[in-house]
Amino acid sequence: METRSIRLATIEVKSYLSKAELIKALDNCASVADLAPQVHGPSRQALLRKLNIKETSKGVPYHENYLDLQRYLLKAHPATYIYGFKGYPSRFRALAKVVFDWVEEKKSQNKPVLLRHLPSVIATQGCFGCRNALPLFEFEPDRPEQKPLHFYFGKLEGGDPALRLLVSHLLATLYAKIPWLPDIEGLQMEPRRYIAQMKIPQGKDGQPLEVYGIGMEPDDDYFQAANELYWEGFF
Repeated sequence: METRSIRLATIEVKSYLSKAELIKALDNCASVADLAPQVHGPSRQALLRKLNIKETSKGVPYHENYLDLQRYLLKAHPATYIYGFKGYPSRFRALAKVVFDWVEEKKSQNKPVLLRHLPSVIATQGCFGCRNALPLFEFEPDRPEQKPLHFYFGKLEGGDPALRLLVSHLLATLYAKIPWLPDIEGLQMEPRRYIAQMKIPQGKDGQPLEVYGIGMEPDDDYFQAANELYWEGFF
């Protein structure tokens, strides 16, 4: 009998998260994101309608909010995590620079990085990086005129372990992906109230501590898709 498994998440664990090890882990996360997911067609179309995402005649998805489109494109892919027991102690800007330079290097190789290629969470000594995607971990800019970040970084204070953020995100991911069926007594567990308490670490102003992040601009193909959608309305 042939059995198939569904990969819900992958975790890269490093005893010391050096620059070289971080780049290697980022490459591994990106390779997982390039696996072709198997998705039920009607459910995909229902999700497109729910999120108000349009498709051109060539099947290119488009949404006015580029971040929302990127969030949609990663939904069928496994969550990916990078954890370092040691490394980058509270140096979240140094952590961010490695990730930013990695993104730029991929672009120079004509390998554009989408939101799904970035890990869900990077957690290490006193700082973290997090993908701006899962509802409980979404980060909005302080001012309306600011563009939202696709991936943001912050530092942790007061001995708060970054591993807690990773575990919280993993639990929220599992809850979103696994159907919660009644047990033998007919009792159905309801973990949403517990998960709803999980949020990114916050400072006194209610915002992540000293946030620094990466934004992604759509390429020319994205604007071409918008143009095709416009002209489709005339034929």
